[in-house]
Formats: sequence, C-alpha cells, structure tokens
Amino acid sequence: MLKKKEDLRIQYNIMKNKKRNNNSENLLDFVPNFTDKEFWIYLLSRVHGSCALKYATEELKSDREIVSIAVRNYAYNLEYAADEFKSDHEIVLIAVKKNGYVLQYASVEAPALFTPALF
Repeated sequence: MLKKKEDLRIQYNIMKNKKRNNNSENLLDFVPNFTDKEFWIYLLSRVHGSCALKYATEELKSDREIVSIAVRNYAYNLEYAADEFKSDHEIVLIAVKKNGYVLQYASVEAPALFTPALF
C-alpha cells in the first residue's frame, strides 16, 4: 500500500526537528532505521549533496531505483551502492556525468565501459 505523501513529509520533518534540537549538522544522523522504499525515495529527492545512501540498508543499496535516484542527486553515492551497480554502465554513467572523480568508486571493469571502440 502506498503511503500518503503527507505521512512521508511528517516522517521527514521529524528527522529535521531532531537535527535542530540536537544542534547537529547532519540531518542523516537522524534517519530512522527505515527499510521503507517509499520513504527513501522521498528522502533522496530532498537531500542533495549528501551521501545519503551510506545510511541505507543493504537491501536498499541493492535496489536499482534507489541507487539511481541517489547517484543522480549526489554522484558520490556510488561509493555506497551495492557492488553490482559499480559495474553497471547506466548507473556509473549517471554518476560520472555528475562528477568524473567518482569513477574511482566504480568497479575495475567500469572504465572499460567508457573506452571508445577501436575500429
């Protein structure tokens, strides 16, 4: 059953309030141990410039949609993605287009994905 957007917003605001009340700089320190995919999609769409994927469960780090959104919002999330995505051409390409330095987190085979074919 899909959660109402309002419920997701409330959960997100609770995190923001905890951050504020604890004088913390990192909102993600207060991510509840959610395995809820809908909440993570909501969270990732609002937290930019942060390695949010670092705080996700292994199951979520192995979810293509979650990894794709995370890498689109902040390329360095590739570091925390499941290994299968570190050699995935589409995911690595999304990250590298955002920031070429993240190629260091791709698998050994990934740079070959971007080598022009020799004729």
